[in-house]
Amino acid sequence: MKTFPTISIIGVATSVLLACSASSGPSGEAFGDGNGSGGSATSGTGGVIPEGGTGGTVGGTGGTINISGSSSGGSGANECGVRDYTLERKPAEVLLVLDRSASMKDPPEMTTETMPKWDLIIPALVEVVNATGNSLSWGLKVFPEDGPEEGDPSCSAGSVTDTINVEIAEQNSAAVVAGINATDDGGDGTPTGDAMKQAVAYLESRRSLNEFNRYILLATDGEPSCINVTATSAGTQDSAQARTYAVSAVSAATAAGFKTFVVGVGTNKESAKLSLNDMAIAGGEPASCANPLDDCFYLGNDRVKLTTDLLGIAQGISSCVFELGATPPDSNNVRVLLDGNKVERDPTRSNGWEYQDAGLTIIEVYGEVCDAIKAADAADVGIRFGCPDVDVR
Repeated sequence: MKTFPTISIIGVATSVLLACSASSGPSGEAFGDGNGSGGSATSGTGGVIPEGGTGGTVGGTGGTINISGSSSGGSGANECGVRDYTLERKPAEVLLVLDRSASMKDPPEMTTETMPKWDLIIPALVEVVNATGNSLSWGLKVFPEDGPEEGDPSCSAGSVTDTINVEIAEQNSAAVVAGINATDDGGDGTPTGDAMKQAVAYLESRRSLNEFNRYILLATDGEPSCINVTATSAGTQDSAQARTYAVSAVSAATAAGFKTFVVGVGTNKESAKLSLNDMAIAGGEPASCANPLDDCFYLGNDRVKLTTDLLGIAQGISSCVFELGATPPDSNNVRVLLDGNKVERDPTRSNGWEYQDAGLTIIEVYGEVCDAIKAADAADVGIRFGCPDVDVR
Protein backbone atom coordinates (compact mmCIF):
# COMPACT_ATOMS: atom_id res chain seq x y z
CA MET A 1 0.00 0.00 0.00
CA LYS A 2 1.36 3.43 -0.86
CA THR A 3 2.09 5.97 1.84
CA PHE A 4 0.32 9.15 0.92
CA PRO A 5 1.74 12.61 1.52
CA THR A 6 1.15 14.92 4.42
CA ILE A 7 1.26 18.68 4.37
CA SER A 8 3.36 20.90 6.58
CA ILE A 9 1.54 24.21 6.64
CA ILE A 10 3.64 27.11 7.80
CA GLY A 11 1.08 29.69 8.78
CA VAL A 12 1.61 33.05 10.42
CA ALA A 13 -0.44 33.40 13.58
CA THR A 14 -3.19 35.93 12.93
CA SER A 15 -2.88 37.55 16.34
CA VAL A 16 0.63 38.78 15.55
CA LEU A 17 0.44 39.47 11.85
CA LEU A 18 1.22 43.14 12.25
CA ALA A 19 4.35 42.41 14.24
CA CYS A 20 6.61 40.74 11.74
CA SER A 21 9.35 43.00 13.09
CA ALA A 22 10.01 43.91 16.70
CA SER A 23 8.89 47.29 18.04
CA SER A 24 11.90 47.81 20.30
CA GLY A 25 14.60 46.24 18.16
CA PRO A 26 15.50 46.05 14.48
CA SER A 27 13.52 43.94 12.15
CA GLY A 28 15.02 40.53 11.53
CA GLU A 29 15.31 37.47 9.37
CA ALA A 30 13.61 34.35 10.65
CA PHE A 31 15.02 30.99 9.77
CA GLY A 32 14.79 27.39 10.91
CA ASP A 33 17.64 25.05 11.63
CA GLY A 34 15.85 22.01 10.16
CA ASN A 35 15.99 20.13 13.46
CA GLY A 36 12.77 21.24 15.06
CA SER A 37 14.51 23.66 17.43
CA GLY A 38 12.59 26.65 16.21
CA GLY A 39 15.38 28.77 14.75
CA SER A 40 16.69 32.17 15.77
CA ALA A 41 16.67 35.79 14.71
CA THR A 42 19.35 37.95 13.17
CA SER A 43 19.40 41.66 12.69
CA GLY A 44 18.57 43.33 9.45
CA THR A 45 15.90 45.31 7.70
CA GLY A 46 13.10 43.95 5.60
CA GLY A 47 13.84 40.35 6.43
CA VAL A 48 12.32 37.39 4.63
CA ILE A 49 11.53 33.84 5.63
CA PRO A 50 13.70 31.54 3.52
CA GLU A 51 13.18 27.88 2.89
CA GLY A 52 14.60 25.47 5.45
CA GLY A 53 13.91 22.24 7.28
CA THR A 54 12.69 19.09 5.66
CA GLY A 55 10.46 19.35 2.60
CA GLY A 56 10.72 23.11 2.44
CA THR A 57 9.38 23.79 5.94
CA VAL A 58 10.61 26.44 8.32
CA GLY A 59 12.12 25.52 11.65
CA GLY A 60 11.45 21.76 11.48
CA THR A 61 8.35 20.14 12.83
CA GLY A 62 6.46 21.94 15.54
CA GLY A 63 8.90 24.89 15.78
CA THR A 64 7.99 28.47 16.68
CA ILE A 65 10.18 31.23 15.31
CA ASN A 66 10.36 34.40 17.38
CA ILE A 67 11.53 37.67 15.87
CA SER A 68 12.67 40.13 18.52
CA GLY A 69 15.87 41.57 17.07
CA SER A 70 19.41 40.63 17.99
CA SER A 71 20.91 43.96 19.08
CA SER A 72 18.86 45.32 21.93
CA GLY A 73 16.22 42.62 22.01
CA GLY A 74 12.53 43.20 21.56
CA SER A 75 9.17 42.93 23.19
CA GLY A 76 7.92 39.39 23.68
CA ALA A 77 4.46 40.57 22.64
CA ASN A 78 5.72 41.59 19.23
CA GLU A 79 6.45 38.30 17.50
CA CYS A 80 5.70 36.86 14.10
CA GLY A 81 4.75 33.34 15.13
CA VAL A 82 5.19 30.49 12.71
CA ARG A 83 3.46 27.22 13.49
CA ASP A 84 3.63 23.87 11.73
CA TYR A 85 0.50 21.84 11.03
CA THR A 86 0.26 18.29 9.67
CA LEU A 87 -2.73 17.57 7.41
CA GLU A 88 -3.60 14.62 5.19
CA ARG A 89 -4.45 14.79 1.54
CA LYS A 90 -8.23 14.58 1.23
CA PRO A 91 -9.43 11.58 -0.78
CA ALA A 92 -11.79 11.54 -3.72
CA GLU A 93 -15.09 9.72 -3.21
CA VAL A 94 -16.11 6.62 -5.17
CA LEU A 95 -19.46 4.84 -5.06
CA LEU A 96 -19.19 1.23 -6.21
CA VAL A 97 -22.43 0.21 -7.96
CA LEU A 98 -22.31 -3.59 -8.05
CA ASP A 99 -24.52 -5.83 -10.18
CA ARG A 100 -25.55 -8.96 -8.24
CA SER A 101 -27.85 -10.45 -10.87
CA ALA A 102 -28.03 -14.24 -11.06
CA SER A 103 -26.16 -14.30 -14.36
CA MET A 104 -23.05 -13.59 -12.30
CA LYS A 105 -23.15 -17.28 -11.41
CA ASP A 106 -22.21 -18.12 -15.02
CA PRO A 107 -18.65 -18.27 -16.39
CA PRO A 108 -17.61 -15.63 -18.93
CA GLU A 109 -19.12 -16.09 -22.37
CA MET A 110 -17.03 -17.32 -25.27
CA THR A 111 -13.87 -18.08 -23.23
CA THR A 112 -12.20 -21.12 -21.72
CA GLU A 113 -12.62 -19.62 -18.25
CA THR A 114 -14.79 -21.84 -16.04
CA MET A 115 -14.81 -19.67 -12.93
CA PRO A 116 -18.12 -17.86 -12.29
CA LYS A 117 -18.04 -14.16 -13.08
CA TRP A 118 -18.86 -13.39 -9.45
CA ASP A 119 -15.68 -15.19 -8.38
CA LEU A 120 -13.68 -13.05 -10.79
CA ILE A 121 -14.96 -9.65 -9.74
CA ILE A 122 -15.30 -10.00 -5.95
CA PRO A 123 -11.65 -10.80 -5.10
CA ALA A 124 -10.48 -8.04 -7.44
CA LEU A 125 -12.79 -5.47 -5.85
CA VAL A 126 -11.78 -6.51 -2.35
CA GLU A 127 -8.09 -6.20 -3.18
CA VAL A 128 -8.51 -2.79 -4.77
CA VAL A 129 -10.68 -1.32 -2.00
CA ASN A 130 -8.21 -2.55 0.63
CA ALA A 131 -5.25 -1.18 -1.31
CA THR A 132 -6.75 2.28 -1.85
CA GLY A 133 -8.53 2.87 1.44
CA ASN A 134 -6.19 5.74 2.34
CA SER A 135 -6.42 7.55 -0.99
CA LEU A 136 -10.12 7.06 -1.78
CA SER A 137 -13.30 7.21 0.25
CA TRP A 138 -15.43 4.26 -0.86
CA GLY A 139 -19.14 3.52 -0.65
CA LEU A 140 -21.27 0.64 -1.93
CA LYS A 141 -24.64 0.21 -3.60
CA VAL A 142 -25.76 -3.18 -4.96
CA PHE A 143 -28.52 -3.97 -7.43
CA PRO A 144 -30.99 -5.55 -7.88
CA GLU A 145 -31.96 -5.53 -4.23
CA ASP A 146 -34.19 -8.62 -4.31
CA GLY A 147 -33.99 -11.92 -6.12
CA PRO A 148 -35.49 -15.26 -7.02
CA GLU A 149 -34.80 -16.67 -3.57
CA GLU A 150 -37.55 -14.38 -2.28
CA GLY A 151 -39.80 -15.31 -5.19
CA ASP A 152 -39.51 -11.89 -6.79
CA PRO A 153 -39.76 -11.73 -10.57
CA SER A 154 -37.38 -9.74 -12.71
CA CYS A 155 -37.88 -5.94 -12.58
CA SER A 156 -40.13 -6.22 -9.53
CA ALA A 157 -40.94 -3.34 -7.20
CA GLY A 158 -38.08 -2.86 -4.79
CA SER A 159 -35.45 -4.13 -7.21
CA VAL A 160 -33.94 -0.66 -6.84
CA THR A 161 -34.50 1.71 -3.92
CA ASP A 162 -32.53 4.59 -2.40
CA THR A 163 -30.70 2.16 -0.11
CA ILE A 164 -26.94 2.66 0.08
CA ASN A 165 -25.40 -0.52 1.45
CA VAL A 166 -22.31 1.27 2.79
CA GLU A 167 -22.22 5.04 3.09
CA ILE A 168 -19.18 6.83 1.71
CA ALA A 169 -16.70 7.73 4.42
CA GLU A 170 -12.99 8.24 4.83
CA GLN A 171 -10.92 5.27 5.95
CA ASN A 172 -13.86 2.88 5.59
CA SER A 173 -12.37 0.23 3.33
CA ALA A 174 -13.04 -2.46 5.95
CA ALA A 175 -16.76 -1.61 5.99
CA VAL A 176 -16.98 -1.65 2.19
CA VAL A 177 -15.12 -4.96 1.96
CA ALA A 178 -17.49 -6.41 4.55
CA GLY A 179 -20.43 -5.13 2.49
CA ILE A 180 -19.04 -6.69 -0.68
CA ASN A 181 -18.44 -10.02 1.04
CA ALA A 182 -21.96 -9.97 2.49
CA THR A 183 -23.46 -9.64 -1.00
CA ASP A 184 -24.47 -12.66 -3.08
CA ASP A 185 -25.23 -13.16 -6.75
CA GLY A 186 -28.89 -14.01 -6.28
CA GLY A 187 -30.64 -11.03 -7.87
CA ASP A 188 -33.10 -11.24 -10.75
CA GLY A 189 -32.98 -8.77 -13.62
CA THR A 190 -30.55 -5.96 -14.36
CA PRO A 191 -32.09 -2.53 -13.65
CA THR A 192 -28.86 -0.68 -14.41
CA GLY A 193 -30.40 2.66 -15.34
CA ASP A 194 -32.47 2.91 -12.17
CA ALA A 195 -29.49 1.92 -10.00
CA MET A 196 -27.46 4.69 -11.64
CA LYS A 197 -30.22 7.22 -10.99
CA GLN A 198 -30.21 6.35 -7.30
CA ALA A 199 -26.42 6.55 -7.21
CA VAL A 200 -26.54 10.06 -8.66
CA ALA A 201 -29.21 11.15 -6.18
CA TYR A 202 -27.02 9.91 -3.33
CA LEU A 203 -23.91 11.70 -4.58
CA GLU A 204 -25.96 14.87 -5.09
CA SER A 205 -26.96 14.70 -1.42
CA ARG A 206 -23.29 14.85 -0.44
CA ARG A 207 -22.46 18.08 -2.25
CA SER A 208 -22.98 20.19 0.85
CA LEU A 209 -20.52 18.08 2.86
CA ASN A 210 -17.31 18.98 1.04
CA GLU A 211 -15.79 20.00 -2.29
CA PHE A 212 -14.21 16.66 -3.15
CA ASN A 213 -14.34 14.95 -6.53
CA ARG A 214 -16.87 12.10 -6.78
CA TYR A 215 -17.00 9.12 -9.12
CA ILE A 216 -19.05 5.99 -9.80
CA LEU A 217 -17.53 2.59 -10.49
CA LEU A 218 -20.17 0.46 -12.22
CA ALA A 219 -19.41 -3.28 -12.25
CA THR A 220 -21.91 -5.30 -14.27
CA ASP A 221 -21.80 -8.52 -16.26
CA GLY A 222 -24.43 -8.05 -18.91
CA GLU A 223 -27.02 -6.02 -20.69
CA PRO A 224 -29.53 -3.85 -18.80
CA SER A 225 -32.98 -5.44 -18.81
CA CYS A 226 -35.33 -3.21 -16.77
CA ILE A 227 -36.59 0.38 -16.79
CA ASN A 228 -38.60 2.51 -14.37
CA VAL A 229 -38.16 0.30 -11.32
CA THR A 230 -38.93 2.00 -8.00
CA ALA A 231 -39.30 0.96 -4.40
CA THR A 232 -43.08 0.67 -4.83
CA SER A 233 -43.68 -0.09 -8.49
CA ALA A 234 -42.46 -2.77 -10.88
CA GLY A 235 -40.60 -1.77 -14.00
CA THR A 236 -40.82 -2.81 -17.59
CA GLN A 237 -38.69 -5.65 -18.86
CA ASP A 238 -37.40 -4.64 -22.27
CA SER A 239 -33.72 -5.05 -23.17
CA ALA A 240 -33.74 -2.63 -26.10
CA GLN A 241 -35.33 0.17 -24.07
CA ALA A 242 -33.22 -0.68 -21.03
CA ARG A 243 -29.96 -0.18 -22.94
CA THR A 244 -30.97 3.32 -24.04
CA TYR A 245 -32.32 4.05 -20.57
CA ALA A 246 -29.06 3.00 -18.89
CA VAL A 247 -26.87 5.02 -21.24
CA SER A 248 -29.07 8.05 -20.59
CA ALA A 249 -28.70 7.57 -16.82
CA VAL A 250 -24.91 7.36 -17.12
CA SER A 251 -24.89 10.50 -19.28
CA ALA A 252 -26.93 12.29 -16.62
CA ALA A 253 -24.38 11.26 -13.99
CA THR A 254 -21.58 12.78 -16.07
CA ALA A 255 -23.58 15.97 -16.59
CA ALA A 256 -24.05 16.20 -12.83
CA GLY A 257 -20.29 16.01 -12.32
CA PHE A 258 -20.01 12.33 -11.44
CA LYS A 259 -17.97 10.47 -14.03
CA THR A 260 -18.48 6.70 -14.32
CA PHE A 261 -15.96 3.93 -14.87
CA VAL A 262 -17.66 0.89 -16.43
CA VAL A 263 -16.33 -2.61 -15.76
CA GLY A 264 -17.85 -5.40 -17.83
CA VAL A 265 -17.41 -8.62 -15.85
CA GLY A 266 -16.85 -11.63 -18.09
CA THR A 267 -18.59 -9.96 -21.01
CA ASN A 268 -17.93 -11.05 -24.60
CA LYS A 269 -21.42 -11.16 -26.09
CA GLU A 270 -21.53 -8.56 -28.87
CA SER A 271 -24.85 -6.96 -27.88
CA ALA A 272 -23.70 -6.66 -24.28
CA LYS A 273 -20.36 -5.18 -25.36
CA LEU A 274 -22.18 -2.58 -27.44
CA SER A 275 -24.23 -1.49 -24.42
CA LEU A 276 -21.18 -1.38 -22.16
CA ASN A 277 -19.15 0.59 -24.69
CA ASP A 278 -21.93 3.15 -24.98
CA MET A 279 -22.16 3.46 -21.19
CA ALA A 280 -18.38 3.73 -20.84
CA ILE A 281 -18.20 6.58 -23.38
CA ALA A 282 -21.19 8.30 -21.76
CA GLY A 283 -19.46 7.97 -18.38
CA GLY A 284 -16.59 10.18 -19.47
CA GLU A 285 -13.86 7.79 -18.28
CA PRO A 286 -13.55 5.09 -20.95
CA ALA A 287 -10.68 2.65 -21.18
CA SER A 288 -8.26 3.25 -24.03
CA CYS A 289 -10.31 2.56 -27.14
CA ALA A 290 -8.71 4.60 -29.88
CA ASN A 291 -8.67 1.43 -31.96
CA PRO A 292 -12.21 0.67 -33.17
CA LEU A 293 -11.66 -2.97 -32.24
CA ASP A 294 -10.87 -2.14 -28.60
CA ASP A 295 -13.42 -2.15 -25.80
CA CYS A 296 -14.16 1.22 -24.23
CA PHE A 297 -15.15 -0.44 -20.96
CA TYR A 298 -12.80 -2.32 -18.64
CA LEU A 299 -13.11 -6.02 -19.44
CA GLY A 300 -13.08 -8.31 -16.43
CA ASN A 301 -12.43 -11.75 -17.87
CA ASP A 302 -9.12 -12.23 -16.12
CA ARG A 303 -8.79 -11.64 -12.39
CA VAL A 304 -5.17 -10.48 -12.51
CA LYS A 305 -5.79 -8.03 -15.36
CA LEU A 306 -9.03 -6.86 -13.77
CA THR A 307 -7.21 -6.14 -10.50
CA THR A 308 -4.50 -4.25 -12.38
CA ASP A 309 -7.09 -2.21 -14.29
CA LEU A 310 -9.01 -1.37 -11.13
CA LEU A 311 -5.85 -0.32 -9.31
CA GLY A 312 -5.03 1.91 -12.29
CA ILE A 313 -8.46 3.50 -12.08
CA ALA A 314 -8.07 4.11 -8.35
CA GLN A 315 -4.61 5.61 -8.78
CA GLY A 316 -5.88 7.89 -11.52
CA ILE A 317 -8.70 9.38 -9.48
CA SER A 318 -7.04 9.68 -6.09
CA SER A 319 -7.07 13.39 -5.40
CA CYS A 320 -4.50 16.11 -4.80
CA VAL A 321 -6.84 18.08 -2.54
CA PHE A 322 -5.53 19.58 0.69
CA GLU A 323 -7.42 21.33 3.47
CA LEU A 324 -5.55 24.28 4.97
CA GLY A 325 -7.67 24.45 8.12
CA ALA A 326 -7.86 28.25 7.91
CA THR A 327 -7.92 31.04 5.36
CA PRO A 328 -4.44 32.48 4.71
CA PRO A 329 -4.00 36.02 6.11
CA ASP A 330 -3.22 37.17 2.54
CA SER A 331 -4.61 34.71 0.00
CA ASN A 332 -2.24 36.01 -2.67
CA ASN A 333 0.86 35.85 -0.45
CA VAL A 334 1.18 32.07 -0.37
CA ARG A 335 3.85 29.66 -1.55
CA VAL A 336 3.24 25.98 -2.27
CA LEU A 337 6.19 23.59 -2.38
CA LEU A 338 6.56 19.96 -3.37
CA ASP A 339 9.64 18.36 -1.81
CA GLY A 340 11.11 21.84 -1.40
CA ASN A 341 10.44 22.96 -4.98
CA LYS A 342 8.08 25.83 -5.66
CA VAL A 343 4.77 24.99 -7.33
CA GLU A 344 3.34 27.84 -9.36
CA ARG A 345 -0.22 29.00 -8.87
CA ASP A 346 -2.31 28.23 -11.97
CA PRO A 347 -5.79 29.74 -12.28
CA THR A 348 -6.38 27.57 -15.39
CA ARG A 349 -6.01 24.44 -13.22
CA SER A 350 -3.76 22.78 -15.77
CA ASN A 351 -0.42 22.33 -14.02
CA GLY A 352 -0.03 23.99 -10.64
CA TRP A 353 -2.20 24.86 -7.67
CA GLU A 354 -5.35 26.87 -7.10
CA TYR A 355 -7.91 27.35 -4.36
CA GLN A 356 -10.82 24.97 -4.66
CA ASP A 357 -13.41 26.68 -2.47
CA ALA A 358 -14.77 30.20 -2.06
CA GLY A 359 -13.54 30.32 1.54
CA LEU A 360 -9.93 29.79 0.40
CA THR A 361 -9.41 26.96 2.88
CA ILE A 362 -8.83 24.13 0.37
CA ILE A 363 -6.25 23.93 -2.40
CA GLU A 364 -5.98 21.43 -5.22
CA VAL A 365 -2.86 20.61 -7.20
CA TYR A 366 -3.26 19.80 -10.90
CA GLY A 367 -1.40 18.29 -13.83
CA GLU A 368 2.13 16.92 -13.67
CA VAL A 369 2.59 18.14 -10.12
CA CYS A 370 -0.41 16.13 -8.96
CA ASP A 371 0.89 13.12 -10.88
CA ALA A 372 4.19 13.43 -9.01
CA ILE A 373 2.40 13.55 -5.65
CA LYS A 374 0.31 10.47 -6.43
CA ALA A 375 3.24 8.51 -7.84
CA ALA A 376 5.50 9.11 -4.85
CA ASP A 377 5.63 6.67 -1.97
CA ALA A 378 5.88 9.80 0.17
CA ALA A 379 5.87 13.46 -0.75
CA ASP A 380 6.19 16.60 1.35
CA VAL A 381 3.81 19.35 0.31
CA GLY A 382 4.41 22.63 2.08
CA ILE A 383 2.10 25.61 2.23
CA ARG A 384 3.69 28.85 3.41
CA PHE A 385 1.57 31.81 4.53
CA GLY A 386 3.26 35.23 4.42
CA CYS A 387 3.08 38.14 6.83
CA PRO A 388 1.66 41.39 5.42
CA ASP A 389 5.18 42.81 5.05
CA VAL A 390 7.00 39.58 4.26
CA ASP A 391 6.46 38.31 0.72
CA VAL A 392 6.95 34.52 0.63
CA ARG A 393 6.01 34.02 -3.01
